[in-house]
Amino acid sequence: MKILLVSPDQSLSSQLHRELTRQGLIVDVAFDNEVAWGLLQSFIYDVILLETSLPAMDGLTLCRRLRSVGNPILVVLMIEPHDAETCIQGLNIGADACLNKPVQIPNLMAHLRALARRGPRRASPKLSWGALQLDLAAQRVTCQGKEVKLNRKEYQVLELL
Repeated sequence: MKILLVSPDQSLSSQLHRELTRQGLIVDVAFDNEVAWGLLQSFIYDVILLETSLPAMDGLTLCRRLRSVGNPILVVLMIEPHDAETCIQGLNIGADACLNKPVQIPNLMAHLRALARRGPRRASPKLSWGALQLDLAAQRVTCQGKEVKLNRKEYQVLELL
């Protein structure tokens, strides 16, 4: 699964990047909405992990902008604790989930797995090239129907290619 993490908090970003990478996910980081928008125009992501309090343009505005152009990316908002109003606003404009900060990795991973089960192209699809097939949700590789054993780095390189 490929994730775009958008947060101005460098400490939070580095912690989440480290933990999500450890879980075998591919994570790009943006510290503001303009950089995030540029990355979203250049690359395909499965999920955007979006902090609502951002400089220049808040996370809700970016979420609204994504939906207005028909981008189906899964949006998980990271909100301040006890900020139900922002969560409600976010869900109403097209976010798929809200998590309170500080984000707990087991909770985040459970949300990502649940969102990945939603259906085709809203989450990780299966990629194929000839007889080779990558199941991005299960992080499994098969060739001519037989499972290929790869370590984490080998799998990540193959997924990137």
